[in-house]
Amino acid sequence: MRNKKHHYRELPEEVRSSLGHIPDQFVLYFTSRFPLLLLHTYEAMEWCADEGVFRAYYPEEIRLRMKDEIANEELKRKVDAQNIQSTEWVRGQPAKGKPPTKIAV
Repeated sequence: MRNKKHHYRELPEEVRSSLGHIPDQFVLYFTSRFPLLLLHTYEAMEWCADEGVFRAYYPEEIRLRMKDEIANEELKRKVDAQNIQSTEWVRGQPAKGKPPTKIAV
């Protein structure tokens, strides 16, 4: 969308006619075909809300919430990485050459 808008004048007349006039018809062209695209993009980019270039678009409330989500995601990745590096279990199977761990009941 952004690229088409910024290069709108360079597009062939047939394409410009299909997209409509900027901004209203142009936005309608995309929102009628992809109704959740803008909302999805905004929500997906919340992960970048604390970066300088995006700060103006997201309130402090979202930046704080995303810091918590990012911290939780990083912790989950670390735990997953440790589990994958386990010498006893690889993808749910005992490592080759090692007997299964006995669990006391």
